[in-house]
Amino acid sequence: MKAIVAIKYWFSSTLEEREVTVPEIKDNEVLIKVWAVGVNKDDIIDVATSVNCFCPGLECSGIIEAVGRNVNCWKVGERVCAILEGGGYAEQVVVPADFLLPVPDDIDLDDAAGLPYASCCICNVLY
Repeated sequence: MKAIVAIKYWFSSTLEEREVTVPEIKDNEVLIKVWAVGVNKDDIIDVATSVNCFCPGLECSGIIEAVGRNVNCWKVGERVCAILEGGGYAEQVVVPADFLLPVPDDIDLDDAAGLPYASCCICNVLY
């Protein structure tokens, strides 16, 4: 699959599209086919300042493609949005089931991609 990854250089970093393997899910995770990704200040700050070696994309929306063995509250085909530890700039992401929110039918998946970070991250208030 295609993904945007951060390439860290000596004093800077850049984003590049790369071909990467599809992530495998563990027992408490789900695989999401990404529809849209939220771009927020942490993505911009980390790339601009090279503060961390990170994988861009802290939130996304999409459709569940697979669920882990211990996941009972989510089903394949459900529309969700998720807070991520990075890596959301990809065609597919693996997310712990606890990091998901349902997307109601009256909310577009494009709009839903920006909900998790804005509504769930307390660190948003600290900056």
